[in-house]
Amino acid sequence: MGLLALQVLLNATCQETNLASLHRKIVKFEEQTSDPRCLGFDEENHYVSENYQTIYSLIGNAELRTNDDLFRRSIIASCLLHCLDKLTTFFAGTETSPNGEISPADLKFFAGGLLLRHLQSIPCNAHEVSELVYRLSNGDKQSSHEIREIGAGLYAALSLLNHYCEPNAVRFSYRDYSVLRAIRNIRAGEQVIFQKCFSMFLMK
Repeated sequence: MGLLALQVLLNATCQETNLASLHRKIVKFEEQTSDPRCLGFDEENHYVSENYQTIYSLIGNAELRTNDDLFRRSIIASCLLHCLDKLTTFFAGTETSPNGEISPADLKFFAGGLLLRHLQSIPCNAHEVSELVYRLSNGDKQSSHEIREIGAGLYAALSLLNHYCEPNAVRFSYRDYSVLRAIRNIRAGEQVIFQKCFSMFLMK
């Protein structure tokens, strides 16, 4: 989870060129978003999964977490931030922020806050990335297969759907994409629901 939180921060920063630019975007986004039903929507009222604000707006349930849990995640965020600061050039060039709207020290606090935010939202929203592995035996006459989890990813649109033990859709991994497919007819107006653990569904 820590590595995924770190990857989200790095990707978001690359999208906006630098950390100061990402900070400006988040401040603007927070000022414009007042209706909780519109969290993650862009200025044109579109919910675009590739836009960072969709990931930023995912629920982390901070108010439901225990102090121990929040403290543990804060320590993880602090360690990740320390590694970014001391072992990489991530914060290089932040000595002078454009227009002086935020100091280099505050940019580090901002990055740490994002890491902590994602460490809370990832357990509620992340999905496994899996691959189907075929095995042939007995002169290629018999085969078996297993689903192997190879990573985890955040898919903003999938996080809007509810989970249920009797789903009407299942999710497949295709490289960087996650595809949702219906497994039965879904009536107009019916909620699309899927089982979060795809491998468990196939093993039933």
